[in-house]
Amino acid sequence: MAGVLEEVKRMQSQGLAENDIVKALRERGTSHREILEALSQSKIKAAVEQVDDDEQANQNYPSVPSPTGQETLAQEPPKRNLAPAPAGMQQSIMTPPSSNLEEISPQPESYPSENYQPEYQSYAPQDQYANTSNQYSTDYSNTYQPNLSSDIVSEISEQIVSEKMAEIRKGVEKILDFKTHMESKVETLSDRLQRIEKIIDTLQSSVLRKVGDYVTNVDDIKKELIETQKTFSKMLPELKKHDSKQTIHKKSSKKKSSK
Repeated sequence: MAGVLEEVKRMQSQGLAENDIVKALRERGTSHREILEALSQSKIKAAVEQVDDDEQANQNYPSVPSPTGQETLAQEPPKRNLAPAPAGMQQSIMTPPSSNLEEISPQPESYPSENYQPEYQSYAPQDQYANTSNQYSTDYSNTYQPNLSSDIVSEISEQIVSEKMAEIRKGVEKILDFKTHMESKVETLSDRLQRIEKIIDTLQSSVLRKVGDYVTNVDDIKKELIETQKTFSKMLPELKKHDSKQTIHKKSSKKKSSK
């Protein structure tokens, strides 16, 4: 912003108009908002500097001389030059009669006061300062308002609207990107869920198959046990007979050996 303000001041010092300044800055890529703010700030600073210069000029006005010298002259009575008296006359002079003293004592001369009235009373600095301050305030208020053409104002408004729309467009693009990203994530999750369902189905079928095979194997083992039980039941009486024969034979052999 400071660089734009310096460029505006430099162009104004060269005598360029506001339209030319705006065009030149727009060609350099400066936004309309910065140009408008720089123009208004330059005008405000120029108005403030003008008011300061005028105040300094008012302070440098010549001061009105005070009429103290003339008033002191009017108040002081004139002095009379008296020559010294001879020695013989000193006694008489030292003791004059009262009537002579009244005659000798100088009377202050009265001066008309209307002749010494100063002519500066007609000068009214307060009224003049009030008028100049009012004039400066009106000039400052007039210079504060930037004088821009309707084309520049419309162009600046269009630029501001386009900038705002660009920001809104960026926000909408971000939302759309987020939407597409989330859709892709949802699709990948749905694919993974479908694959998991397929795996679960295959596992379930394989488990059921294994259980069926186990049941069939158990049935086969049961049948085999039943068959073995039958065979053992058939073989038991023969084994009993064989054992009884052996015991009888052993007893008979023992008897023979004892004889």
